[in-house]
Order: sequence, then C-alpha cells, then structure tokens
Amino acid sequence: FYSEDNGKIMGLGYILEWEEVENATGYELRVNEQTLSSEEARFDLIHQVRVGQESEIWIKAKGNGTTYVDSEEVKYTVTPKRADYGFSYEYDSELGGYLVSRGESTKTDIAFADRTHGNPIIGVARRGFDKEYTGVDVTSVTFSPEIKYIFSSAFSGTSMNSVTIPGTVEILYGSAFYVCKNLKQVTLEEGIKTIGISTFYNTAIESIFVPSSVEIIDPRAFNSPTLKTIEVSENNEYYCSIDGNL
Repeated sequence: FYSEDNGKIMGLGYILEWEEVENATGYELRVNEQTLSSEEARFDLIHQVRVGQESEIWIKAKGNGTTYVDSEEVKYTVTPKRADYGFSYEYDSELGGYLVSRGESTKTDIAFADRTHGNPIIGVARRGFDKEYTGVDVTSVTFSPEIKYIFSSAFSGTSMNSVTIPGTVEILYGSAFYVCKNLKQVTLEEGIKTIGISTFYNTAIESIFVPSSVEIIDPRAFNSPTLKTIEVSENNEYYCSIDGNL
C-alpha cells in the first residue's frame, strides 16, 4: 500500500512493514478500534484483519516526549486478499513453520510464497498435491527459498515434465515424485541432504546429477526404467559414480 505523502506500507501475508521514522521511539497503531504498539516499523496483524474484510489502519510514530513529539496519524484502508490460490496450510510446531497442500486450489502451475500468517512455509505436506488424492494434476511447480521438506507422495502421479529442487530443501521424503511418468528433467541444487525411497520411482528421467551436499540416498530412490546415468559431484564425500552408476 502506498501513500505519496507519508511513505509506504508493504504487506507480506499479514505482516505490515513501513518506512522507519528517524528518532521515533516506537509506533502506535489503531486497527478496527484496537490500539496496538510496536517498537519496530512492522507488525503482525494476523489477529486483527481477515481476508476479504476491509480494515482501517492508523499509524503514528511516537516521540520521546521532550525533543520529539508524536507524529500525526496516517490512515490506510486495506482489504487483505488471498494470494495463495486457495492452498491449505497446517502449522507444524516441531518444525516451526507451515506445511502447504492443495486445499481448494485448482491451479495446475503452482508457486509457493515464502510465508503465511507471519510464519515461513517450510514444507510440502504428505500427499499435499498427489494427483490421485487431490484430483488435480500439477504440471509445474516453483518452490520458495523457505521450503526445507518435501514430504512423502507430495506430487505423486502428477504430469510435470521438469522440476528444480532448491538447495534449501534438506529432505526429499519417499515417493515425493512417485510415478510422475512425464518427469524427464530433474535438477538437484547444492544443499540437498537426503533423498528417500522411491522419490523418483517410475519417472521419465534418463540422467541425474547428485550434488556434493547429498549425504543419504536410498538405494531405490531413482528406481526408474528410463534412467541411464547417475553422475555425482566429485566433491561428494559419501557417494561417487562409476561408469554412470551410483
């Protein structure tokens, strides 16, 4: 949200951030008749605003009572919109973030945001986008840099033909891309640590490169009839390839 005279407020999920005011000792917000305070130029409004509901937000910078006085209030009227295409999120307290699944989304080319409800989206839930389970066929996926876990059967049976797994992903759980028969090109970026059982079972992969960061590969991770060669980074301390074999 932008105000030419008073700077800008930027929304990320329900987190609002605004330009810091020099010499301010803090900020006071009024949201839907609630008065709130923040020491930083940001605030999580998860309990104050709702998707589709118009809210008035008044913000002022607080002075120190002597040298600097409070600023005038600036009013913003906002209506938060759903930016996740109807995805469903479940918070995992042990992992410290949200796991995403299809929810009500019917999109086939999907991309994940970094955060929702003020917390990171750290994984794709078990069977989250499994074609048989959800009834929706994913044709492409773009992962955010926050994703650390792709759980079992997350994209089983989908029709994507290529995928890049970012290096932020620590674990690819078993059957994550099980029977993705059109999946021919897979890029595993540096940083991935574990590749589970049948992760790429019965895909169309002909060759794959394993980066140096990978520490655990289940013997059946790449069990696919089309696979001809597996190459491993020469810097990998746990695996090597000989004549295209792991």
